[in-house]
Amino acid sequence: MSPRRSSAWTVARTFAALLALATLAACGSLSGSGGAAVLTSVSGNVTGYPYTGVSTVQAFAPNDGAQLASGRLFPDPGARVEGTLTALDSIPASSFVNPYLCVGATVTPSSMMTTGVLVLGVADSGGTLGLLGRTTAPNLSVSPGVGDRMYGYLVSTHDGRISGSCAYSGVSFAYDIDLSSGWNHVSAHVDAVDSLGNIVAITFTDQAPGAGAAWRFADVSGLSSTAGAPPGSWLDAVQSGLLGR
Repeated sequence: MSPRRSSAWTVARTFAALLALATLAACGSLSGSGGAAVLTSVSGNVTGYPYTGVSTVQAFAPNDGAQLASGRLFPDPGARVEGTLTALDSIPASSFVNPYLCVGATVTPSSMMTTGVLVLGVADSGGTLGLLGRTTAPNLSVSPGVGDRMYGYLVSTHDGRISGSCAYSGVSFAYDIDLSSGWNHVSAHVDAVDSLGNIVAITFTDQAPGAGAAWRFADVSGLSSTAGAPPGSWLDAVQSGLLGR
């Protein structure tokens, strides 16, 4: 991974890679705490949204473009996201994949298929504006500090578990994720960073967002259509651990 960089990727490319999270315990709404309730909705206050109009919020499965999340982002005062997750029985089979994890991680049962949401796309009538994600880090575009977390949301075809540890591209990954059939929370915790601030160790669990987590907006308007998540970035590290590439 390279040193910290500012955001330089588009929603189209990010959806194709980051919204495909391939791993992970149902509870509450996206802003809720852990429990037995079914995870069905997107809600919460948003930090850093600079626009005055109401924008569309959405996310798509990378395999077939099926819609996984939809809603609205309302501006200040009290900028807030409100929306829904697509029910398990309404998501096409073609949206699901077997989790691609680095060697050493175990997926049980092996037949389990997943798809999901790390970040939401935000757009208005003029086109794509940015990304929306939930994290304890200061923003979505650079590497966070030790102890920071990013939260994603996964839908699984089976009850199951992902466990073990492995390494990929110089980063150590550990997994302790219990899944329920349907939508689930997943947390990416930064365990260690190097002298440049790049993540070198990260742990994935099924922890739901806590009080310290915030929905954060990142503007990506006008960026190159060929750019991916910047190497060394927060999103790049989480993508590598969950997609194994």
